[in-house]
Amino acid sequence: MIQITGLTHRQREIIDILWNCQSLGQAEAVLAALPYKDGCDGRSLLQIAAWECTEQEQGLDTYADAAKTAIRNASR
Repeated sequence: MIQITGLTHRQREIIDILWNCQSLGQAEAVLAALPYKDGCDGRSLLQIAAWECTEQEQGLDTYADAAKTAIRNASR
């Protein structure tokens, strides 16, 4: 399960709606029906969610921790 931190209440509502869509086409229809600002936020949130999913699927979410540890150890 992905987690996106720092969202406003409205952004959490939007991402929850998008997460429950059955297809990208359905998500795009929802975004088109939203007021302009909500639609912009929704498009950004959809992209962030896609990046987060890719990071998890590829194991990149653990790479960042390993890189930080390596940098910390190298600077000693």
